[in-house]
Amino acid sequence: MGHNQSAVNHGRRQQILEAFRDADDDVLTTAEIHEKVGGVSRETIRSDLKKMRGSELEGRETNQDYVWWVDQSAVSSEGADEGVATGEQLRGALVDLMMERLDFRVLFVALLLLAVTSFLGAGIYLMLQFDYWLLPISQTRAIVYTYAPMVTFGIVIAVAGLIVLFRER
Repeated sequence: MGHNQSAVNHGRRQQILEAFRDADDDVLTTAEIHEKVGGVSRETIRSDLKKMRGSELEGRETNQDYVWWVDQSAVSSEGADEGVATGEQLRGALVDLMMERLDFRVLFVALLLLAVTSFLGAGIYLMLQFDYWLLPISQTRAIVYTYAPMVTFGIVIAVAGLIVLFRER
């Protein structure tokens, strides 16, 4: 897309292009586009249209107003970027996916618990290495209490991963 297009608010840019898609005519005036977009001043729309000129739109000044049309060669040669998600949209989709599906929630929680128990295991290992025991229980019991959940969470992660894998097929 053209260099000026990035300065146009993405939502308004989409509304402007939709105004052309929904219109009966291929050519619209600034006033007609302003009516269809709404919510902003006519001057803002005029500014946006001028910024889009040469990338997606073409326009010409008439006696009373500017007339605008979609530059089909620019739109078709560059392809529509509507199918490309922004980083924020991807994060939102991932959060929605993680919250809606039980298998993803189980996988996420198991990974989180595995990370916590791994830190505990590393702490126990360091205490044993430096012969500096700080826990009020025996070393054997601490090892069992830490590593048994790690193995369990590992199995849960493997099962949840397999469920996700087979569910997606």
